[in-house]
Amino acid sequence: MGIKLSKRLQMIFIVTLLIGCQQKQKAASDQNGTILSEYITFVSNDDFLIGVPSIIRFVGSESFLIYDSSTRLVYNLDLRNKSKQAIGREGRGPGEYMRVQNFFFENDRIYITDNSQQLIHKYNAGVNSEFISSFDYRPSQAPSAPPPPPLPPLDLPYMDTGPIGSFNNQPHITSDGKVLIYEIQPGQALYRLYDWDGNEIISLGEEPVGSNLEIDYTQFRTEIEKRRVPSFFESNTFVVNDRSKPDEYFLIHSAIPRIVKYNSSGNRLWEFDITEIPEIDQISDDYFEAMEEILNIADTVLRLKKYTSGVSVKNGDLFLSTYTYPGVPLWIHHFDNSGIMQNRFKIESEVELYPVFEVDFRNRNFLIPTEEGEVRAYSF
Repeated sequence: MGIKLSKRLQMIFIVTLLIGCQQKQKAASDQNGTILSEYITFVSNDDFLIGVPSIIRFVGSESFLIYDSSTRLVYNLDLRNKSKQAIGREGRGPGEYMRVQNFFFENDRIYITDNSQQLIHKYNAGVNSEFISSFDYRPSQAPSAPPPPPLPPLDLPYMDTGPIGSFNNQPHITSDGKVLIYEIQPGQALYRLYDWDGNEIISLGEEPVGSNLEIDYTQFRTEIEKRRVPSFFESNTFVVNDRSKPDEYFLIHSAIPRIVKYNSSGNRLWEFDITEIPEIDQISDDYFEAMEEILNIADTVLRLKKYTSGVSVKNGDLFLSTYTYPGVPLWIHHFDNSGIMQNRFKIESEVELYPVFEVDFRNRNFLIPTEEGEVRAYSF
């Protein structure tokens, strides 16, 4: 049977590409990392609370917000009482959503991004989670990769991404409730910051030198042959709020990989390329080998990702999860607030772990959903 391209051709991997920049730092690591294999199950199918947990936002020791892709609803879960409450509902009316791409919990407000209707809904985080209002945003102006043509069976390591979508180039809610929208045009900033009324405040993020917003297969093939990060993916980014400094943001280039720190005035504070990490090198090697075989058959673009999601904690440290696929475990990388890597955690599991997570920093737990409908807590 042929591979299911609609799911498996979303895997993607990465190599670091050094691009000259002032005040650029480099991270290096040896072969060792901290292995985490013991866990506590926070939620399982036996609780009849959640079907397919996909995105998690930690609220407290006994509760968290979670997106269940089986019901396509966001819930507030109270583990003490074994109860759940839906936030909004499916539909096209006020406060209703058709497709959840992401959601945020900021200042006792819940924000749900519906990329089907191009809306962000805001709700109170109280008992009834009342709908407040919605933010309209236009679609990204950056072209997307063309759909891949049918291919014959290939012996390649693809990941079944299941319910997990991509957080790259998606709207983001800042700590003070403003909205970052990815609106890149050639030669312009990556994001624009708006207040909730839709007034533009600043531009933020720089397009990497040499990046390309249009797919050029001649250039793409050359980049694959030379084992360079394709320029088409260099602008792919997601944002993480700095929990120690509400007016600062980490901008994660998921395909280079690179961390860039900005403040709310749009100023770049520092930039940090991540290099010489064994698990990233493996992801990179697998990607180029797979891409070379694919390009022998047809012009097809496999999406390149190295980091998939990130979390900042109260002291400002940053945690990033790596992309996974069969045979390759989930890793979570720990950086301090200046971008220096502190540790690498290899998360071992007998079942597939989704490459999204939350951090209970007080109890030093990673909360990670699994393909079997669990949410596990791994202590670190």
